[in-house]
Amino acid sequence: MIKKYGYVANLLIIGAILVLVNFIGNRFYSFIDLTEDNRYTLTDPTQKLLDELDDNYFVSVYLDGTFPASIKRYRDRVEEVLNEFQGESPYINYSFIDPLEGNAEDVKLMEKNLVDKRLYPTTINYFDGEQNIMKPIFPYAVVKYFNKEVIVNLLDL
Repeated sequence: MIKKYGYVANLLIIGAILVLVNFIGNRFYSFIDLTEDNRYTLTDPTQKLLDELDDNYFVSVYLDGTFPASIKRYRDRVEEVLNEFQGESPYINYSFIDPLEGNAEDVKLMEKNLVDKRLYPTTINYFDGEQNIMKPIFPYAVVKYFNKEVIVNLLDL
């Protein structure tokens, strides 16, 4: 009987340790950049800039939707960088937008609005396993601060 309670106690202790480690890991997120050129580490000037922000910046990224794996990986990397920015500053907010989502009229209106802002589409060609597909993408982020907007071409990074 004592052996049975010892097993349950050990199980509870292990469970409590796992919950504690998970809590600490979520609370103090960090990673180690093992690349030779520190490509996944924010530079000191970037960290300083983010630390000095004192008002909200909103980033709209027009790179959402159904894409081939290479574009999806790039989109995910952009999101990782924005998450790192958020980790440095609570004033960074972002959303991903699929400009090709909706009915034909909505898509045409969205494309017109983007082109009016000088966000021009780039056509990608890929094979989805059944057919060749040509699809326009808008590889841009628009950073908004009060009434100002800065356009970032994500292909130029």
